[in-house]
Amino acid sequence: MVGTFASSAYDVFLSYSSADHASVEPIAAALTERGLRVFLDRWELVPGRSWPEALEQYIASCRSVAVVLGASGMGTWQQREQLLALNRQARDSSFGVIPVLLPGADPALGFLALNTWIDLRAGVGDSATLDLLAAAVRGEAPATLLERSRRTCADVCPYRGLEVFREEDAPFFFGREALAQRLLERTSARDFLAVVGASGSGKSSVVRAGLIPMLRRGATDNVWDILTLTPGTEPLAALARALDPPPAGGLIATRAHVNAAAASLRAGDVRVQQLIGDHLARQPGTDRLLLVIDQFEELATLTESAEEASRFVDLLLEATGQGGGLTVLITLRSDFYTQIVHRRDLSDRLQDAVVQIGPLSPTAPEDGLSELETIIRRPAEAVSLDFEDGLVARITSDVGAEPGNLPLLEYLLTELWRRRGHGLLTHEAYEGLGGVQGAIASRGPKSAFWSPTKTRYAVVSCRSVMKR
Repeated sequence: MVGTFASSAYDVFLSYSSADHASVEPIAAALTERGLRVFLDRWELVPGRSWPEALEQYIASCRSVAVVLGASGMGTWQQREQLLALNRQARDSSFGVIPVLLPGADPALGFLALNTWIDLRAGVGDSATLDLLAAAVRGEAPATLLERSRRTCADVCPYRGLEVFREEDAPFFFGREALAQRLLERTSARDFLAVVGASGSGKSSVVRAGLIPMLRRGATDNVWDILTLTPGTEPLAALARALDPPPAGGLIATRAHVNAAAASLRAGDVRVQQLIGDHLARQPGTDRLLLVIDQFEELATLTESAEEASRFVDLLLEATGQGGGLTVLITLRSDFYTQIVHRRDLSDRLQDAVVQIGPLSPTAPEDGLSELETIIRRPAEAVSLDFEDGLVARITSDVGAEPGNLPLLEYLLTELWRRRGHGLLTHEAYEGLGGVQGAIASRGPKSAFWSPTKTRYAVVSCRSVMKR
């Protein structure tokens, strides 16, 4: 298929995460049966060719792109594919970009402006919905399709509740633009850096929905790939899984693969620099990898082996600073900073490389809104929602500007959205929730506001975990 692609025009490019391959194949077959030419597999790029360049050419040669969203979210390659597709659509309004929802999918907010949604959450064998997908690929817009798309968009909440903002939610990530820009500047200048802030200050969100989309859009001179992990109980296994993903197989085979790879890292038989080089070589044209270690404090709160945590840090420090194409970015709770960064080599590496998340700015010069008001208002405006007079001021007064209150705010706004009436968020709904504190209390004793990783403290001495 690759050899003939340049001279062939495909009707649709199916963009998907590898985790959803089994669900996407039947969709491709169904579209083919309906007389459409389908480009399915992004792995069929010509070996040795600059893949970002090739990918852009392939998408440019198709009439449309269907971005398939599954329960596991968007894959690394898929993020780049959807960005290229949306950029092309911005230049050519006749080019179709069609979000397709698989069972368990959480709709990506960044696609809300699109007219055509295909909802296969009830099952990929839904013949009537597949007919609608085929019609969308052909550029047809039957009334049924438009009405179902409208209902899908109306059902998407513009707030994230207690969930972290994802990369695909970037168009709805507001209020932290200056912080994201500062983080971009540090990422361009350093190969090891940290985002430090209070629990709930939005560290993960500003990296995922602020920094990473800017890197994807070419805000620096490099072409980036991004991998993200959390240390968990077995940080070396997490690192191995990110850098050397196990092939598709059963749980036993997957675990055996990860354990073997982690053992090689532990023993020094394989160096992280080698894995980085191999990873970049598989994607010609990509010259830098951002490795995001989210919730770095888990080395103290979850990792039970002091030697394992120490070796993990050793590997990260060894792999950076040698011009090997790797940048490591960690997010870290400020109350763990002194304990985690007591190592002299780690402390030295983070000199002038810490981006601190502080209180929200009281004003935003561009539009007169505070950062807190921007976080509240802008997502609602993007989906044609409005607030009753005085409600935003009431919320900002109750929530306050402390950075750790952001998850509480997002949860409150999500609950207000659930109780919306005719596109309006109301005082009545706010009072029905009992205000800020009432919204959280309504979750009940078995639904803690903070996630387990934010409340579980060290199982062993932080100093012994991070010894050296």
